[in-house]
Amino acid sequence: REPLTDQELLDLLNKGGDAGIELIFRQYYAYICKAVYKIIPDSNLVEDIAQEVFYELWRKRGKIRVTSSLK
Repeated sequence: REPLTDQELLDLLNKGGDAGIELIFRQYYAYICKAVYKIIPDSNLVEDIAQEVFYELWRKRGKIRVTSSLK
């Protein structure tokens, strides 16, 4: 099965179930880690920051509006 589109992932996230954030995490965790590592080359700190990104996405899921892509 092909990965879900960003809009499909956001729809799942906005429904409030854990599936949305879990799928977004699986699809974008490595990307977020690589992006953060370019700024802060400390692998332990990178993982903490990446997890914080997903936590904030979950916490603010009802307020966040993505108009282009999740990246």
